Amino acid sequence: MLEKTIELPPYTQIGAETLGCYIDGVPFVVTGKRILGLLNTDRGISIDINSDLITLDSRSDDFLLGLKFQTNGLPGLYYIDSPYNKFAIVGNKTSSNSYRTDYQNTGVVYLKSYDSAVISGTFSFDAKGFDGSIIHVTEGRFDVRVK
Repeated sequence: MLEKTIELPPYTQIGAETLGCYIDGVPFVVTGKRILGLLNTDRGISIDINSDLITLDSRSDDFLLGLKFQTNGLPGLYYIDSPYNKFAIVGNKTSSNSYRTDYQNTGVVYLKSYDSAVISGTFSFDAKGFDGSIIHVTEGRFDVRVK
């Protein structure tokens, strides 16, 4: 369950390993690196960069939020406007209903810092659930180390 008393992390560009946003007005915050592999942790933030396709995966105890978007390798504005290679997803680990952007429910990512050490930026989007409901993700921000 999302708690209404949590504050979002500040906007930073230092590799603070933070991601935060409001999901329908309720704060969602994840901190720390998510470790994949032998010592897999189910909480934290992971990043994957394949050419200029960036995938951010953030998980708390109960929720997950993922962003996948194509860049040109530079800071700037990028659209989340496809259900395939440019999308966002939000899910509750205890519910079968998850939310995903599509051609009608879209969003944006603004990369403020994009280099070999740190990727940081802001995001917002609307996403549609399997049940047809819409959620609004606002004031999103992330600041992660690449390695």
